Amino acid sequence: MLRLVFLFFASLFVIGASFLFQIPVAHAQDLEARAIEQVDEDLYRWTAGPYHSVFLVHDAGIVVGDPLSRDAASWLRTELAERFPGLPVTHVIYSHSHPDHAYGGEALDDGRTQFIAHELAAQTWKLNRAKVRMPDITFADTFSLDLPGGSNVELAYWGANNGKGSVSMRFPAQDVLHVVDWIVLGRMPYQSLDGYDILGMIASTRAVLARVPFETFVGGHADIGSREDVEFYLGYIEALHDGVLTGIIEGRSLEEIQKTIDLSRWSSLKQFDAWRDANVEGVYRQLIDDHYLDMRPEIEEPAVS
Repeated sequence: MLRLVFLFFASLFVIGASFLFQIPVAHAQDLEARAIEQVDEDLYRWTAGPYHSVFLVHDAGIVVGDPLSRDAASWLRTELAERFPGLPVTHVIYSHSHPDHAYGGEALDDGRTQFIAHELAAQTWKLNRAKVRMPDITFADTFSLDLPGGSNVELAYWGANNGKGSVSMRFPAQDVLHVVDWIVLGRMPYQSLDGYDILGMIASTRAVLARVPFETFVGGHADIGSREDVEFYLGYIEALHDGVLTGIIEGRSLEEIQKTIDLSRWSSLKQFDAWRDANVEGVYRQLIDDHYLDMRPEIEEPAVS
């Protein structure tokens, strides 16, 4: 009898333990879904969960964008070795300073790999004692990475927008532009825009549309798209900023602005209902905290409801 009771409870423990350990693993796999897809000749987008990066295959090796994390970069290195045997990772290009894109580079470093970043990103990592693979090459405004076989990657800094030292990556042969975080296609900007600069986002996006030729856009999140999709995104962040600014100038509270601002033209964007009010709050806080709009003498304090 005691043996049967023991076996019964032992079986319950095994079943419970199996359930306990299987569910988080499956959940983690869902969150870290990984994929590689070809964007154009020799240029690929790779994915880890909600994050995207890129890599370019050239005659002497492979150039990789953000490593994303140690686990993601380790997975990518294995995939690259299987798909492109004999080709080393010659360069890693950091898009900006934020750790959710920049960490993990050591998993791609074979001792000869050169890492490239904007000088502001490098300064930020040094001052903050970030545990990133520090760049071998930094630049201030623009940098052209010329590769064997005639291909190249054009890097450019457009000012403050998201994080420190955020740069665009243009692949001329493929007519592709890659930007992380400050341009997002098919989805709302992230929640309350922590770490973003709304004025910089607008200025940077206007600048790349005016000065950078590209047919296809690949972002660090969400969808691949076209110039028209980037213009649609620009329209949203301009309307978001202008609507919040107008509300503050007219003396309305944050809650009143959230109720009255009309952003319905962009309701097709993913997370529109979930993040609309958070986007409004983020811009409101930036205009108050960073630009002191509430200290302008012509602006009245919101009426207390």
